[in-house]
Amino acid sequence: MAEHMVRYPKPLQAGDTIAVTAPSAGCEPRHQGRLDFALKWLRDKGFEVIEGNCLRGGTQVSAPVAERAAELNAFLTDAPISAVVPPWGGRRPST
Repeated sequence: MAEHMVRYPKPLQAGDTIAVTAPSAGCEPRHQGRLDFALKWLRDKGFEVIEGNCLRGGTQVSAPVAERAAELNAFLTDAPISAVVPPWGGRRPST
């Protein structure tokens, strides 16, 4: 029965590292103030924040697919990183 149990990650604590990447749409220049505010808020809470190279972009996608996949996989497999998050959810913000 143990193999069917859900395993939850430990809660984040100050000092943990959070990587932020855009595996889909990047953060357009007009929304970067909001992104900067959110990243500062995380840092002010004591988290180490890594910004991915595919995070800030002004087009439909944040970077070529191979770059986005490589960055996401690198963050997901980097043991010191406690959480990987996108700049926003599953839909592109309306214009």
